[in-house]
Amino acid sequence: MGASIAPVTIGRTYYSSGLRFRPGLGRLRRIAAALPEYAALDLETTGLDPARDRVIEIGAVAFTPDRITSTLEQLVDPGRAVPDVVLRLTGIKQEELRGAANPDDALRRLADFLRGRQPVGHGARLDVEFLEAAGLWDGSQQVLDTLDIARILLPAAGSHSLPLLSTEMGFIQPRPHRALDDADATRQLLLRLREEAVALDQGLKESMLALVAPYPWPAARFFAEALTAPNPNPDPEIAVGRESGGRGRAAELPPDDPTAVAALLGPDGRLADLVPGYEHREPQLQMLLAVAQIQSRGGMLVVEAGTGTGKSLAYLVPSIARAVRHRERVVVSTNTHTLQEQLMVKDLPGLREWLPWDFKACLLKGRSNYVSLRRWRRYLAEPCKDAEELMFKLKVLMWLHTTESGDRSELRLHGREEVLWTRIASDPLDCVGIHCTKEDCYVHRAAACRRGGWRRTAA
Repeated sequence: MGASIAPVTIGRTYYSSGLRFRPGLGRLRRIAAALPEYAALDLETTGLDPARDRVIEIGAVAFTPDRITSTLEQLVDPGRAVPDVVLRLTGIKQEELRGAANPDDALRRLADFLRGRQPVGHGARLDVEFLEAAGLWDGSQQVLDTLDIARILLPAAGSHSLPLLSTEMGFIQPRPHRALDDADATRQLLLRLREEAVALDQGLKESMLALVAPYPWPAARFFAEALTAPNPNPDPEIAVGRESGGRGRAAELPPDDPTAVAALLGPDGRLADLVPGYEHREPQLQMLLAVAQIQSRGGMLVVEAGTGTGKSLAYLVPSIARAVRHRERVVVSTNTHTLQEQLMVKDLPGLREWLPWDFKACLLKGRSNYVSLRRWRRYLAEPCKDAEELMFKLKVLMWLHTTESGDRSELRLHGREEVLWTRIASDPLDCVGIHCTKEDCYVHRAAACRRGGWRRTAA
């Protein structure tokens, strides 16, 4: 059975308390002590279909948190020509594969190497599928996937690919897309992720421990070990505050003349002085002037502009000028979420730095884009049906520790997580209406933002 959890609010951080089932540290440490040796693995293949494609190289590293205990590296003869794109990607030469190990023998060696060890991979599903196709994967065996763990512990990473995470975490991957090097990078990544988990603050650790303790899955055991390990470098807790709306600027009003507004983006304008490498674009100025004029006299404007015109600034600058001067609200409705995020993450924060006027902006989305803490609390108390659901709950728990918006776009949902999100998304049928305190309602916060607060939204 899962833990029955009644979360409480501490600032904007949602922890869990009042546990009916609370594992003792002794039990969790026994789980940690029983962890087997790890074995990071990687396969290089001719393609992505185990039914048609072949393995050309295997690599594996057996290790504990303290040391590497054994390695396995083997080129494999696929018995066919390898696509040029694969040869270029891996740096393996076709002649190196001729007369190399037989595929069945090589995979059998890998299966023997993994036996009695906890398999670890990064995006390991494909590796497992190739072993399954060869009849060498024990169905009861479960792989620990560093991709899933990275998505939980490093939600703000620009990418969760192994090469980019290697760079971001500060270790070198000498030969990307070579099996042994990728396996060793996976080993290093797992250990760095463990350090990230060890360094979490105590309140969040307790919430995560309560969640993982009942389950035997590899990810649960990884977190049970990491979250009970002592933090060698404890830092004082830092309160995270909401960014204030004002910046102490003088109450300067934008010019009423559309030509003066357009001059801001001219070759001698304010942005040219402040923005390194600023590029003056005449079509952008023409569009800005047209937008400013139509806003001044009223009417409708249809603009067709090609890529590279700089359309976003061309309509944002005059819109901000009018909103500030006339104390009006301007609504920008985008056709795609990508443009929506670009405006909130890049363009508006940039203009807030460059323009001499103080303005506020917020992002409003449909209700289902925001988490409902009421629904989340109920869902959190339910037992996890499988490891994938447990990972989703851990991911949300980490996210709720820091989010100010409650906006699902910050989570970067993948695959089945899209379906699981519907269990916790805000739903008008579940809203308690006038009985809601609104303090913990992200939909209410978004509406309040519209009435006055600047919010910077994560990509």
